[in-house]
Amino acid sequence: MLENILNLEGLTVLEKKQQESVNGGGTCASIMRKYEADGTYVEIVERNLTRDEAFNSATYAGENWAGGSWCCSSCGSASWL
Repeated sequence: MLENILNLEGLTVLEKKQQESVNGGGTCASIMRKYEADGTYVEIVERNLTRDEAFNSATYAGENWAGGSWCCSSCGSASWL
């Protein structure tokens, strides 16, 4: 079936960057941790980020925020997603 699709007249195979644009964002994700006064923490997961957004999100270090993790092509093996 893939061969039939690729043989369609006028078909263009999109590069990865073009696919990301069509899908409305990136293919990366991040998780951040915010610590509460009682020592517990909240995890915030964001998906469909660009590589830079995921990196910046996971490495943010504001008050009560601890760094997190981020992934792009390795997201399939990320246990936190």
